[in-house]
Amino acid sequence: MKSYFDIGQSRSVPWHRRTEAAKLLDDLRNPGRGWAGIVVGEGTRCWFGNQFSLVAPRIHAYNVSIWVPELGGRFDPDNVTHSVMMNMLGGLSESERQHVQKRTRASMDAQVLNEGRHQGGRPPYGYLVVDGPPHRRQWRRRWTGCGV
Repeated sequence: MKSYFDIGQSRSVPWHRRTEAAKLLDDLRNPGRGWAGIVVGEGTRCWFGNQFSLVAPRIHAYNVSIWVPELGGRFDPDNVTHSVMMNMLGGLSESERQHVQKRTRASMDAQVLNEGRHQGGRPPYGYLVVDGPPHRRQWRRRWTGCGV
């Protein structure tokens, strides 16, 4: 049994560009891979948008089955209901990611408005950038040009 976990990579990144997912796709070609099925932990974390419809035929071509908990078992490529469900999971994943992005942006905007916190980059109109005291770490003072 082998495990593939893409940690720290966005699910919106195509499978061939994710580290572990790309390894899985490469291992598909190896007839001595030692496994004949893929067990997915959570469908919304594995596929994004239409990724399943792009990856599943490739997996199926190597006679590898896909087991998805939301389906209650093995994905059947001939079952229209299964295909619709997998497309829905990809859409839910995309929707969830967009929701998180909006909440993060709203939180950052609120910090600027309510607390006067600047999030970096070019300061908003009306803000004045001032030099603070020298950095407490000596090496940072030289790096930032703040003091000696």
